[in-house]
Amino acid sequence: MALESNGYLDASDTVFMVASVFDFFVLPIVLEWLQMVPWGRRPGKMILGLWVVRADGGGKVTAGRALVRASLYVPGHTNLVNLLLPWSTTNLLWRFRDKDFRRCLHDKAAGTVLIQLHH
Repeated sequence: MALESNGYLDASDTVFMVASVFDFFVLPIVLEWLQMVPWGRRPGKMILGLWVVRADGGGKVTAGRALVRASLYVPGHTNLVNLLLPWSTTNLLWRFRDKDFRRCLHDKAAGTVLIQLHH
């Protein structure tokens, strides 16, 4: 990153920074949210027969809950380096501390739970 003589970043650095934020945070959150609202799961969960439902009665996840869940879940899972961040590690390991439903923090905050339906 090079500062111009006026003390601001040049245009290419600004474009790179905006694209990076969009690519690593905004786009994954939007994609997670877009899959969670209509289907209650992503393709991997579909293959495994898993559903994300409301913890207060098992109903469909609302758009607001899906946004909370995606906002807390996705930023730590966009690449392997992020898995080393304290939030990501705490989020994933929390399920071993949660005695009732073994939920991660993103599910606790959103009021959701992961279930498997047996046929």
